[in-house]
Amino acid sequence: MDWSKLVLFVTAIELLGKKQFCVWLFFLQTLESRTIKKTIFVAQISIMETTDMPTDDTSNSGYLDDAFEGLGRTFTDITIFRQSEFNVVARAKRYGRWWLLKGLRPELAGQMAYRQWLRKEMELMVGLQHPAIVSTAGMEQVDGLGECIVMEYVEGKTLRQMLDEGSTTRAQRRKMASDLLEAVEYLHAMGIVHRDLKPQNVMVTANGLHVKLVDFGLADSDSHTLLKQPAGTPKYMSPEQKKKAVADVRNDIYSLGVILGQMDLGGTYGPLIKRCLLPANRRYQNLAEMRRDFLRCELRPRMAAACLMALGLLLLLGMMGQLAWQLRKQRDVARQQEHQLMVQDKTMERQQKRVASLEQEAAGAKEQQDEQLRTIATLADSLARITVSNKQMRERQETEGARRKAVEKLKKDAEEMLRRAYQKVGEGRIDKVDPQRKIGIFFSVTIEEEKQRFLNRIRPEVNDSEYMEISVYIGNYCEQLANMNWGELGFCNDNK
Repeated sequence: MDWSKLVLFVTAIELLGKKQFCVWLFFLQTLESRTIKKTIFVAQISIMETTDMPTDDTSNSGYLDDAFEGLGRTFTDITIFRQSEFNVVARAKRYGRWWLLKGLRPELAGQMAYRQWLRKEMELMVGLQHPAIVSTAGMEQVDGLGECIVMEYVEGKTLRQMLDEGSTTRAQRRKMASDLLEAVEYLHAMGIVHRDLKPQNVMVTANGLHVKLVDFGLADSDSHTLLKQPAGTPKYMSPEQKKKAVADVRNDIYSLGVILGQMDLGGTYGPLIKRCLLPANRRYQNLAEMRRDFLRCELRPRMAAACLMALGLLLLLGMMGQLAWQLRKQRDVARQQEHQLMVQDKTMERQQKRVASLEQEAAGAKEQQDEQLRTIATLADSLARITVSNKQMRERQETEGARRKAVEKLKKDAEEMLRRAYQKVGEGRIDKVDPQRKIGIFFSVTIEEEKQRFLNRIRPEVNDSEYMEISVYIGNYCEQLANMNWGELGFCNDNK
């Protein structure tokens, strides 16, 4: 195409206008030039775009519908698809994805033992982060189901269903078994024993055949004190698990032996499976040891094939002369070096795993030690505050006792002062005609003056409440003296 002519046509549209340009276009269409016809076709398209289509480019990209299904905070599309003796399992949608909800049956939801059982399962699962273990978001109150554990929904089938269908190859089953061992090893490293390992509790995803370990309803750890009785599925329980309530990692190893036996992994895995089913003291003591033998079983057929190939090459090279023998020797040396490197790599890998496990244990011990130190510091601080509070209380009690003694002494002084004033009034001032009346008037004036003088004197020494207490006491004592008979004090008769 001649692009210069296209530019010419577009320019003609702008200068001549649409009508005049169409006349010119009709004239050009009569020409037989193929290039010109192609150019005219492009020009016609340009005319359509400039006349019929909108020219603004201000619209933004986005969804045509404003409705976003399943993005709310509440669970929707709740579907119960399995009920057991104790639990109800449902699927629900929230935030645009599917979730698995596990709760109690309605008749058990109000019983504390089953609620503690459900909460214990959530507490064990919520801290687990492993690709082969179903993840847990927490526990929530769900309408229609009550309190439920919220977990990721795994789209797939159980390992039991996969084995019954026979739709997997031996290589795929070996990969599943390896992932399952890795998940259980991580579980034991976190201090948790599953206690109910069986093909029904192992999910296999539809996309990629990845393993997901589920159902921790019977799991246990040393940090929990509830529901310590023996538990599990009889077919997959070790003999000691049926009798003892203490969770042991070797219980899971026995269950894994039963599961691996059902997976038909091949004859090379027979000794490993048999050792898993031995008594506890002769069984694998941990998953690391078991996984090491499992990897050896995977490598054994390959090593056998390599040995056969090496033997054939040696026989073939033996038929060739001295030169072939030298070449064979060099290849043998290279194979030995490769094997040594392989062994070194495996050893280094095990050492790295061991170091990682020790670092994790050290971190846990350090965290526990820090928690103990924080607890001790809190107790020490509380003890210091209690000691200061007791000291302040004793000081207040001593101060109050001293003030009470001072107040009582002032009361005694007031009594003594009033008695002396009373006697002073009675001496030589008794009217023989009506001594009781005269001395009573004089007494009232004199006693009141003495009382006021005494109160003024002690006012700076006491507070308001003590001052009021002493004043009331003096008033009451004055009333007692006023009501007493003059002869009771023994000085009225003397004046007569």
